[in-house]
Amino acid sequence: MRNRVPFTLALLAALALALAPVRELLYGTVDWLGFARAALAMLAAWGLARQFPWARWLLTAVAAVTLWAVWRASAAGLAGGVPAYPIWRVAQVLGVALLVAAAVMAWE
Repeated sequence: MRNRVPFTLALLAALALALAPVRELLYGTVDWLGFARAALAMLAAWGLARQFPWARWLLTAVAAVTLWAVWRASAAGLAGGVPAYPIWRVAQVLGVALLVAAAVMAWE
C-alpha cells in the first residue's frame, strides 16, 4: 500500500501539470515544455508503479526542474503573457507540490 502513494501523487501531479498547457491550446498557444514536464511526470509514475529503480531519480529530477520553472515564472512576472494566468498558476503550484511530496515519499 505504501508504494501506491508516490505513484498516485505523481499521477495527480502529471494531470495538474498538463492542465495549463491544454488550457493554453484553447487560446492558440502551445507550451511544449509544459507538455514535456507532464509526460515525464507520467513516465515517472509508470516507473514507480512497476518499481523500476530509475523512477525515483526521474521523479526527483522532474520535481526539481518543475520547481525551478515555477519559481522562475513567478519571478519573471508572466501574468500578462499567459492566457488564463490564475488557472496556470494554481495548476503549476499544485503540480510542483504533488511532485515534491511524491519524490519525498518515493525515497522513504
